[in-house]
Amino acid sequence: HGHTSAVIGLSPYKFDHRSFGGRGQPEWVTKCPAPDLFRGPHRGADAGRRYAEAVAEACAAEGEGGVCAFFIESGMSVAGVLLPPAGYLA
Repeated sequence: HGHTSAVIGLSPYKFDHRSFGGRGQPEWVTKCPAPDLFRGPHRGADAGRRYAEAVAEACAAEGEGGVCAFFIESGMSVAGVLLPPAGYLA
């Protein structure tokens, strides 16, 4: 995904990094729970659906026409390689 300032602005991992000025989460970014079956809040067969519901709720909270894109790291690799659970991207 590269490391432009706009992409760094999307990354919760880098919101507070000094290379982005340490300004924290931009107002135009909504953070959803990372679909992590090992450290995240949801486990089990329905975890993908439950993580996806959090994304749907965040989109609904923005109102009509309020979401222009959904970005996901398809293989989270900061803390090991983690793939999203089944059903998350369905």
